[in-house]
Amino acid sequence: MVKKKLDIFWDDEAKQSLRSIYNYIKKTESIEIAKKIRNEIVAQTKSLNDFPEKFEEEPNLKNEPGNYRFKVIWSYNI
Repeated sequence: MVKKKLDIFWDDEAKQSLRSIYNYIKKTESIEIAKKIRNEIVAQTKSLNDFPEKFEEEPNLKNEPGNYRFKVIWSYNI
């Protein structure tokens, strides 16, 4: 049996947060480091397609409907 892959959507706030992270790191570190971190965040997010429950449950959203997960990457929660 083949499991159906889940679609991952970035809402506008998430997209803006990623741009802000990228721009901040580009300004304070380097464009290379900013790209590396941005690419790692995007790659980890895409990996949720195959195994959506691989990250820990978000404790602040346990009482909300849905299955909220998070992972810390370079001190940023995704």
